Amino acid sequence: MNIQSTHFKLGIVGAGFSGTALLAALHKLDAHPVEVILFEKTGAFGAGHAYQTPFSFHLLNARARDMSAFEDVPSHFSDWLTQDEEASHYIDSSMPVGEQFVPRFLYRRYLQ
Repeated sequence: MNIQSTHFKLGIVGAGFSGTALLAALHKLDAHPVEVILFEKTGAFGAGHAYQTPFSFHLLNARARDMSAFEDVPSHFSDWLTQDEEASHYIDSSMPVGEQFVPRFLYRRYLQ
């Protein structure tokens, strides 16, 4: 089998953090395109149990600087927070974004 000409199809069951992160990692494979179907019974992609809360007082238990979905881009989440209009309502302008513990629902939005 010639791997260069093979078209891969993959199904991921569960679209919480792990399923969504796997999808993002596979998307970065330029050499071997992969068709991925993401299955989620709840229809809430990126939420999972950890990030489905709608309450702003439910904060991440890690600083924003430590929450990038991409290992090779450690500031990805912090950068996203500074560019997202809704996130700006929850950011304390008196301290660096990367140092903050932000609401969990913002991380869900980021993953989506």
